[in-house]
Amino acid sequence: MLNRPIEALPGRSAGPAERPLGPAFVWALGGGAAILALAVLLYAVVVSLGAWWAGTPDLALGRLASAPLYREFAGIFLAGFVGIFVAREFHVRTA
Repeated sequence: MLNRPIEALPGRSAGPAERPLGPAFVWALGGGAAILALAVLLYAVVVSLGAWWAGTPDLALGRLASAPLYREFAGIFLAGFVGIFVAREFHVRTA
């Protein structure tokens, strides 16, 4: 006679299999870096085209292009990182 409850059936896991966190983290880092690179490229193109269309002198373009946007770019990287991490880690399984 059994005097303790059965936790799970033999040969079957009681819950979903745990996956390592590393691959999702690496995908998120790479995706965040790619989104950041696209944002910097888009910013450079927009500043260059805007200066060309407006006909501003090169000195004004240099000041505009070197504006400290570290917080904005860090926010873009973190948004991409978190979005890809959540999508990779908590994806919906279809089988």
